[in-house]
Amino acid sequence: MSQQYKYPTFEPGKSVVSDRGEPNIGQLVSDIIDSLTDSISQLIILAIILQERNAEVPAGLPPAAQEVVKASHNLVNVATRIADGDYKPWPDIYQEMIDSIEGVRLSIESLGTSVTNLQKTTDRRTGWGQLVDSCKRIAQETIKLLEIVYEAELKRIMRLAKEANDLLMGLNSDVYEANPQFFCDDAGKAASKLNELAHFLDKRAKGEKQQLLKQKFQDAADGAAKNSKDIIDKANKLLALNGQEPPEEKKAK
Repeated sequence: MSQQYKYPTFEPGKSVVSDRGEPNIGQLVSDIIDSLTDSISQLIILAIILQERNAEVPAGLPPAAQEVVKASHNLVNVATRIADGDYKPWPDIYQEMIDSIEGVRLSIESLGTSVTNLQKTTDRRTGWGQLVDSCKRIAQETIKLLEIVYEAELKRIMRLAKEANDLLMGLNSDVYEANPQFFCDDAGKAASKLNELAHFLDKRAKGEKQQLLKQKFQDAADGAAKNSKDIIDKANKLLALNGQEPPEEKKAK
């Protein structure tokens, strides 16, 4: 009796492509920054006008600053969840995101300090200038974070594609003949990487507003999902040709 090999199989009939229509992470962070930008812009305009007048701090300033702080904290919380949830397997990408998140957090503290100092100082013109600088710093840090989040998403997709390709390049008949179990394990890993790649490409497509790019990402997602299933199908055929029973048929019995 020939030896039977354990083989990680593609689950028939189960699509790895999400149909939930959830936005990609870049779009999610971008939407938050859009809201934050409105609050910052209004606060900067108000501060510049009052600086020119060397005016006293109006009652409406602290609440306006608090809106910026609130929106900034929302951005920090969402970006932190994204980093912790999606990017820990890639330490360099993860650390870059965490560093940028820390930059936004520090800029929030700077804004709070500027408002407090302005309320206490007798040199209001300088105080207003510091407030404007703090608002600009938040704007710069949030834009930087958005760029890093967009790049992180694309870096992850490219790395998954490379990892899948590296595994695929190692699958050949020589490997099978030398170590069938090793071949089966790597085929399963390659299929899993392609499944994961299809999932992220699909999320990217659903969050893309530009139709041409949306279609390209969707086509790539569908292709990765199909290739994943094809790998398993072809590996099963190779098992059958060499006297091994495909895992699906063993389960059916």
